[in-house]
Amino acid sequence: MICSDCLINEGLKIEAERIGIRNNNQCTNCNSFSGKKLNKEIIQKIVDRFFRQGSIDNDYHLPIYQLSFVEYEEMIPFTEETRADLKLLKANSGINIAYHSPRLTDLGYTDISAEIEIIEHEAKEKLNVLIDRLFSKFKDKTLNTNTKLFRIRVNPNSPRTNAEFDTPPKEYIREGRLNNKETPIFYCSEDLNTCVHEVKSTVYDNLYLATFKTKQPLKILSLIDYNKELDLHEMENYISYISYLFRTDLDYNMCQKLAIRAKERGYDGIEYYSFFSKVIGDRKSNIALFGYPMKDGILSLKSVNRLRIEKIDYKLNFGPVQ
Repeated sequence: MICSDCLINEGLKIEAERIGIRNNNQCTNCNSFSGKKLNKEIIQKIVDRFFRQGSIDNDYHLPIYQLSFVEYEEMIPFTEETRADLKLLKANSGINIAYHSPRLTDLGYTDISAEIEIIEHEAKEKLNVLIDRLFSKFKDKTLNTNTKLFRIRVNPNSPRTNAEFDTPPKEYIREGRLNNKETPIFYCSEDLNTCVHEVKSTVYDNLYLATFKTKQPLKILSLIDYNKELDLHEMENYISYISYLFRTDLDYNMCQKLAIRAKERGYDGIEYYSFFSKVIGDRKSNIALFGYPMKDGILSLKSVNRLRIEKIDYKLNFGPVQ
């Protein structure tokens, strides 16, 4: 049985110390008494966490490597220390590493994404037909009267001024995921923590939280509530295409076109998963309302509070250098 002290790579060593067995027995490999002991089951968990989970790509949220029982690791350009550790781990568990080959749908490629790519810059009417087909796969959501919504402003000029918490005036609008100057968007959420994550603030920023309530029912296109029963085959799994659009910063242009079409079809806004759902531990959503909901009398401002980040706690996952 090997131990955590046998490992060279610091990340692997820390992962091993987290879940290894604590005892005073001498390691039969490195003669250490203090290292956490690693049996076959624990080694497999360490390899999975470090090489598979630790290689998850930030854009697609897919692992680069997978566990294997076939000789593949010689093809992978690991660092010398990582390769030495993997050789030791493999010898004591039989587990190996190979490249992970994701399905095309995992990368956002579906029949509709291919069609959109072909005609995206052609006539608006053609694109709208495809967007309508995409929308038909998702369900509508109603925000009932008195639904509570949160919105955070970072370093506002005048937090006592209610207008500071409405959609910015057109001359101050910066292009975002769904908005541009022609399509102003009021970003908010039903979840407070999601708002904090989305504004990407630092501990030096002054945060102000505005709490709103809806003054009337609002019709929302929910891009998180998917009609799975409408799928005919894997390439019609349009949720993968939507997930691709909203989890990366690669295609704001297409997201903005979705927003324009949703507004044209009479929706008051769009619901979509927060990018930070992957680290929050639960699937949380953002809501994007069209126009100026405060000025237009759709929302009422109930209160404004200064918000201070008191504590941040990280759960870290080590992985190999790519």
